[in-house]
Amino acid sequence: MNNTLEKVALNPQPIPPGVAFYSDVAKAAIARAWTLYDVQTGLAKGADNDGDWLPVNFIHSLGDNLSMQLVYRFIHPPHPNWLGQELQAIDLLTVSAEFKAAAAATSVPSMRGAFREAAQRLQQRAMQRNAE
Repeated sequence: MNNTLEKVALNPQPIPPGVAFYSDVAKAAIARAWTLYDVQTGLAKGADNDGDWLPVNFIHSLGDNLSMQLVYRFIHPPHPNWLGQELQAIDLLTVSAEFKAAAAATSVPSMRGAFREAAQRLQQRAMQRNAE
């Protein structure tokens, strides 16, 4: 086993904790958006509206906030050393990938569009962030 690649293949490394964290943040936000959708469509039964403006606005707001906000402050110590104060391009791309997966998995047009738009905004911001 002289080949370095063979040695590396025997010792796979875990996902970096920051990537796993932002993936979980995105999954939690997606679950929250679907909860909002379920509640609002349940309340809107028989009403004139389609009942999806609240979750769509939630997705848009989250995408906008993550793509514009670069520095986050964590209130409760201790702050983990692997989680930086600034969002990096990989963090934005991780959330974007989760939103793209959510868009591909849904048949609700408004939710699919909201997830796609938020994913595109995050991806564009990641590319800008990477160029900085």
